[in-house]
Amino acid sequence: MTMRNQKYKRPLKTTALPRNFIKVFILPHKFKEYPDMMTTQQLRQITGHSISVIILWCKDEKVRYVRSHNTYFIQKQSTINYLYEREMQN
Repeated sequence: MTMRNQKYKRPLKTTALPRNFIKVFILPHKFKEYPDMMTTQQLRQITGHSISVIILWCKDEKVRYVRSHNTYFIQKQSTINYLYEREMQN
């Protein structure tokens, strides 16, 4: 094999996934069918966390929410941001 043919035998460079791949593609896909303001019950279905943990997120101001009577309405985008930040810490 000549030198000329060897330069074409190099392996292709792999493209790395963007750093925010989870935030941009994975998490929004999970939340796609839910409204912009979700109840604790809806958030529990998506994340698998208990309602008391989700309420703690609200009280610790980790997610943005509105409380009406005894119901918490949690903003979808702030939840995506919080879950992404928590994932990046690990």
